Amino acid sequence: MSSLRSLRADEVDAWRDEEVRRRARWQFAVCGHDDESAQSAAADLVDSWWALGESDPSANVVLVAGDSLSDGWLWWRRDPRDGGVRVGDSTLPPARLPDAVAAVTAYADRVGTRMIAAAHWPGEAHGGELAAALGAERSASLMDLTFTTAEPGTDDRLELREMTADQFEDYRAEAVEGYAHERGEAGEPADVAIANARESYNRLLPDGLASEGQWLWTAYDGEVPVGLLWIGAQQPHAFVYDVQVYPGRRRRGYGRAIMLAGAAHCRAAGRTGLGLNVFAPNTGARALYDQLGYRPVEDFYRRLL
Repeated sequence: MSSLRSLRADEVDAWRDEEVRRRARWQFAVCGHDDESAQSAAADLVDSWWALGESDPSANVVLVAGDSLSDGWLWWRRDPRDGGVRVGDSTLPPARLPDAVAAVTAYADRVGTRMIAAAHWPGEAHGGELAAALGAERSASLMDLTFTTAEPGTDDRLELREMTADQFEDYRAEAVEGYAHERGEAGEPADVAIANARESYNRLLPDGLASEGQWLWTAYDGEVPVGLLWIGAQQPHAFVYDVQVYPGRRRRGYGRAIMLAGAAHCRAAGRTGLGLNVFAPNTGARALYDQLGYRPVEDFYRRLL
């Protein structure tokens, strides 16, 4: 069996167009984007990742299985945040997966990384096959709820109130450490987890409560605070960044009530749906989201070397 070959310069444009088409279909159209916005979002993502190679030609690698792109390809990139190898996409047939595993692991060893990550869009076979061949374990899932004509249910016990400045400071002090812990439980090395957690909070909340497009609430049952909810609403399809039920208030249905209240608020504000990320070890949260009608749209896998 011949080895995988490098993408030729005269194939880059055709490969890029096909990669954008695949991501528009499998990654963005399933999350409420119309055809035009899905294509635009996919192009922005692919181009931003590919731009990493402008200063480091080895940051992006595309290998092709045969004479043409239709024979299948494998794309990976090195993440500048943590040095991890992230498989961007694969269309390789099963017979070429041993070659893919050998190539990715050899590259990871050469650049000195401890982590290989991959993703799978449910309904698209190649990503799941590659993750299995790599021996990677599912670390998290991206889930989506697209609003329909039916009104979301509510729980009359619960009210969302804008987080106060004091509440936000208390939350921010603990949130980064908690998020890093979740990432660590999902398989990320501790130093990488804390660095990624800090980067996420600094990027999303540069101005604290005043950060544009970020909604942060404390959830109340009467006058008793029972939890919190943070939703990013900069896009038509909003996203849950954090949801918590406070210790001592759990197993009383508040998690479900908070999620319902958040969805109702988003719908009233004209958003088309709501997405979220759930780490694989958090089986209780995953069960709740399944019950509320969220569906997985992307599964993330990780292998530590």
